[in-house]
Amino acid sequence: MTKESLLSNDRDYHKITLSETNSFKKYLPSIQKALRDTKDHFIGKVKIYIYVVNDREICSLPITFQSRHFMHLCGVKYSTGPRGFIKDLERKKLNLQNLYLKEDGSTFQKLEVIDKINLLDTLDTAVSIGNSMARIHYNSLLRTKANILGIAVDNDSNGVNFPLSLLNLSVIDTLTSFKVVAILEENKSTHVKKCLQKDKNCNNKINEYIDQLLDVSQKMRRDI
Repeated sequence: MTKESLLSNDRDYHKITLSETNSFKKYLPSIQKALRDTKDHFIGKVKIYIYVVNDREICSLPITFQSRHFMHLCGVKYSTGPRGFIKDLERKKLNLQNLYLKEDGSTFQKLEVIDKINLLDTLDTAVSIGNSMARIHYNSLLRTKANILGIAVDNDSNGVNFPLSLLNLSVIDTLTSFKVVAILEENKSTHVKKCLQKDKNCNNKINEYIDQLLDVSQKMRRDI
């Protein structure tokens, strides 16, 4: 069975229609921008979001970003797969007839906010935990509108967190959010960690927590 046949039998997706093709074209510049931002800020890296629960417990949420995740964040499937999707986007030769969109209509909801994905690389983010899934979402400037960016996070069989889905959240969010106070970044190739951003009001305990995470990385490098 061909890959296209498998996609055709996927009940969660349907082949793009003519009217949807015209709508999708309008989002191509946004998708291109999102791809550039994702490659610059996320792909090949582990982002570690530090947050405090109820002003007491310091926690961290590491998320591993790989190139294959980008297609799913756009809410589409492509006949030649995630790599083919990125390759054709970069060459500006995306074949829209090879696209399959989400059956629940969420593809265009995702594309409405996809170009704002770089906002997840700022301290204006929060972590929400619920239903065995974590969400990282921008909760400052975008909260004044209906379009609030979020990423649903899941973990694989090895316990590695990865971005499962891009969410265009409503203004009403029933999940409790915990503000991100620092963002660390680990290079997947070198395993070097660094602190990208940190709230200037972080107390000593938070600073010690961050230093401990960074020291672990340094010890790993010495042991190699």
